[in-house]
Amino acid sequence: MQALISFQSMAQSLGSWLETAGWIAVCVLLFSLAIAIHEFGHFIVALKLGLKVERFSIGFGPAIWKWTRGGVEYRISWIPLGGYVSIPEVDPEGTKKIEGGGGAAATERKQRIPAWKELAVAFAGPAMNIVLAAVLATILAFAPGARFSEPTMEIGSIAEGGAAEKAGLRIGDTVKAVNGRAVGNWIELCCEMQYSTNATAVLDVERPVFDRLEIEITPEKGIFGDIWAVGVMSAGVVRGDKLLPWIGEISPGSPAMKAGLAKGDAIVSVDGRPAERWEDFSKAVLESGGRTLKMGVTRKNTSAPPQKLRLETNVSTNGIGMLAIDAAPAMSGSAPWMPSRNPLAQLKYDAEQIFYILKRLCTDTKETSKQLGGPVMIAENIYTNIRRDTWDGLGFLRFLNMNLAILNLLPVPVLDGGLILFALIAIVFRRRVPDKAANALSTVFMWLLLARMAILVWRDAERSWKMHRAEKAAAEEAPADGGSTE
Repeated sequence: MQALISFQSMAQSLGSWLETAGWIAVCVLLFSLAIAIHEFGHFIVALKLGLKVERFSIGFGPAIWKWTRGGVEYRISWIPLGGYVSIPEVDPEGTKKIEGGGGAAATERKQRIPAWKELAVAFAGPAMNIVLAAVLATILAFAPGARFSEPTMEIGSIAEGGAAEKAGLRIGDTVKAVNGRAVGNWIELCCEMQYSTNATAVLDVERPVFDRLEIEITPEKGIFGDIWAVGVMSAGVVRGDKLLPWIGEISPGSPAMKAGLAKGDAIVSVDGRPAERWEDFSKAVLESGGRTLKMGVTRKNTSAPPQKLRLETNVSTNGIGMLAIDAAPAMSGSAPWMPSRNPLAQLKYDAEQIFYILKRLCTDTKETSKQLGGPVMIAENIYTNIRRDTWDGLGFLRFLNMNLAILNLLPVPVLDGGLILFALIAIVFRRRVPDKAANALSTVFMWLLLARMAILVWRDAERSWKMHRAEKAAAEEAPADGGSTE
């Protein structure tokens, strides 16, 4: 019997390992797709323009696997930090060292082609990322299972004993600015807290007025089974170890809807007794026997002018983690990069976020650069979200493609934007940047880019390890929670 139990345990472990390996493989394929589609843009335009293409590579350095067809070498390389297409008539010679060897063009002088062709090839990569992002946004728009929510800055939960509670923040507050910088969504709030260089972060908070209502409701059976119920679902908002009595969804035609309850209402009492937990409300409904209950409910008064507070909240280098707050229920059901079912709104959101980060890099370079993530963080985000929800994972892939497109258009030698800059100089001034200068700049920036990538990989790995340890410790201490239906 012990041997059988041991075998079953081993089988379960093997099955779990294989499942994890399968998800990792899916994530690698999706990440590679974003790179491959970018390089395919360069590749196909170069061929259409009659340019010579030596190599199409996913990754840098020596090849793991390669094959040649139609005079083009296709390969998978060892360093999975991007990819490239080797086009001798376009590429600066300095990049050959990083591409893992050069072929004939490495020692030959680059053949001159019209600058507009260089421009077209350089633009093609980011353009393909934008095309893929648009396709994914359209797929998500028509996917019934995809979850979306408009960005909100309303606080949905506050950890007991955390910095937010000590500072006086309340559930329902809306954060408008951090240290004088306006924040329009939850990602911007998290970023501003992370970028805070002081021990104290000053939050501008709007606090609405809540109306107190008395509502009578009569539980029913029938469509709810053999138990008394009113047809509402909890919002799933947890504070400390308490699942709060906040109303999430309401069933059409249910007693709750007939009584006038609304999504977002907070139940504060049932028949005069305080309701501090969802369980207090649930128990009263189950034990009602069908009699009418009198409930005290608080509802946000949207017509009342909000109260504006300035709170000084002590935070550590962990930033938002120490603030210990979470978004309101409107955000809890979807990923933060799923702002709207409208495809254009999705792409607009993606672009706004990357421009927001770039703006912060220009105004607060040191602190912002500390928060940047690299390939490890990207892979982890894809893995976490594709495993939790396929549509959220595809949404992140859409977000990633827009990021790749915009970042590659930056006017930095070795990026597509650098090639575009050189081509525009040739077109506007009718004079090219000297080969020696272009090659030297591309070589220097390539090594700087790889060095930065190495730092990001190390930092991502360290950050990931600490995060997983903290999550494991929290999971061991925290009680199980979740929404329920009554």
